[in-house]
Amino acid sequence: MKNNASDDGRRRSSSATTTTTTTAGKESSSNNNKKPSEVVDMELLKDVPAWLRSLRLHKYNPIFGDMRWQDMVKMSDQELLNKGVAALGARRKMLKVFENVKAHCEANDIEY
Repeated sequence: MKNNASDDGRRRSSSATTTTTTTAGKESSSNNNKKPSEVVDMELLKDVPAWLRSLRLHKYNPIFGDMRWQDMVKMSDQELLNKGVAALGARRKMLKVFENVKAHCEANDIEY
């Protein structure tokens, strides 16, 4: 069995920070542990089907494909249910994402 010990006998940590290069050529650290549902990409919001896909909620594209994100983020749990989102987990995820988007917009003075 291989031991990951250093010369002084202590175990080394196997966790490491990795960097990735974005399409703009900038490096970003993966130490940022935000989930896709917590990150707000205003460009992605403009394409509702792609936004839902990034959230792994693309099953609901037929329901929301013709809606604007500005209208979606104002929806309540009951409105989602009435629209056809029967799964409680999906509604909770959407409502959480909607709150994150609204908070981002308010913090950055973006009208929605």
